[in-house]
Amino acid sequence: PGEANSLTIALDAGNAIFGAAVGAIGPLGELRIVSAMNVTALSELNAARVVQQAGSGVTTFDGAINTTETLFSGLDLTGNGVVFNAPVTTTGEGSVSIVHAGLLDINPLADMLLQGTFSETGAGSVELAGDIASIDGDIHFGSPVTLTDGTAANVLLDTKPAGNDVGNTIVFDDTVNAQHVGVESLRLNATIISFQGAVGDNGRLGELRIIEAGEVNLSGSLTATRFVQDSGYGGTMFHGIVNTNDATRPGIDVNTGFVSFFDAVTTTGDGRVELTVTQSLDLAAAADMNLSGSFLQDGGGTV
Repeated sequence: PGEANSLTIALDAGNAIFGAAVGAIGPLGELRIVSAMNVTALSELNAARVVQQAGSGVTTFDGAINTTETLFSGLDLTGNGVVFNAPVTTTGEGSVSIVHAGLLDINPLADMLLQGTFSETGAGSVELAGDIASIDGDIHFGSPVTLTDGTAANVLLDTKPAGNDVGNTIVFDDTVNAQHVGVESLRLNATIISFQGAVGDNGRLGELRIIEAGEVNLSGSLTATRFVQDSGYGGTMFHGIVNTNDATRPGIDVNTGFVSFFDAVTTTGDGRVELTVTQSLDLAAAADMNLSGSFLQDGGGTV
């Protein structure tokens, strides 16, 4: 027993089913799926690392995954659909890489605690309801992301867990939307946070909350019930149209170094905008504000 024992499976168009726990007594070395249609792990999976080179169907993890590889990524999956229904924990090198042509579904019970980077790419889409925490790496989504499973999910992406004050980067290359309009929320904690696509354009987010960041960059439009930044020490930049509609709380509530708006801002409901800036507030010529509540700028910064 032990991590020196590896297992390689090549099934072409066949299916692989792990009906019982894998590596519960003695963890495997590498579990490698060379080829398969559907891969299903019904119970826990313990190995130095898990690799899937190709898959034409759906790979489903119903049990917890634990990896310990020190030199290479703990989880390296290439295939079509991928479903996580239980937690993922990686130590050692600790990275997770997923390249998929179909749906990547991270369900509410599939929280990930990773030592390394989380990287998602491919032609597929993402449904996200579980939290992801990276102790020593970035979090990157290359595909369109939909937040799912209602208010209970309240997804947290965190590169500063367990007292890690340095933090890393969270990047969304494509759009981010909510499955239910104004319901699913997203919390982020990182040094740099970047949204390259529109946020909430095809499904208004609930609350988009930045716990702490040095830089927040929203390249596209933002549509959410509200935008909150608890703490910041650099800049927060809104390059696209901003629209909020929270009924009882400020639509925009930011605490950071400097804030820049480059396009129009509209708030309904409570409608307040509260900006606490220690350096500066920049309102570009196109950044007209149509607010249903009050506007407050404080914190000692210039305008």
